[in-house]
Amino acid sequence: MPFSVEALLVVVKPVIHQIDDDNLNHMKIRIKDASIRLRLSMDDMSTLAQQGRVVAVCPIAPGVDWEYGLLVSDQQEAAVSLQEQGIQIRIPREAALSLTNLSEVGHSFLIDNGTSAGLSLLIERDFKCLVDRPGEAEGNLYPNPLARE
Repeated sequence: MPFSVEALLVVVKPVIHQIDDDNLNHMKIRIKDASIRLRLSMDDMSTLAQQGRVVAVCPIAPGVDWEYGLLVSDQQEAAVSLQEQGIQIRIPREAALSLTNLSEVGHSFLIDNGTSAGLSLLIERDFKCLVDRPGEAEGNLYPNPLARE
């Protein structure tokens, strides 16, 4: 079974990482107002399918990293929680399976955060850009369906 409850018992703590080329193409996060969007590369989707979680790290200062993680949950609803040094996003197993089996491009969720608008969560595949951007490593991204061959 690729997803286990044990994989969900991850405590996000400060860690020290060296930035290298392997870290250039990992899960991306965008936070704007009451919305969070995660974009996952092909390797991220594979990791999510095999391990039930994907974690990325943003080094804020020497010895201080901010982690954001996507975890598969047995709960029926998506949830977001703040940890000591990051954020943890949990999605239902069914949603994770449709993402990792590539039957869906993305999933959106509306999370009750105690406000009338709620918190919007979007998790989607990370596609290659339509226009080449110097310095962007896109080898691990999904082919853009709008790209001309």
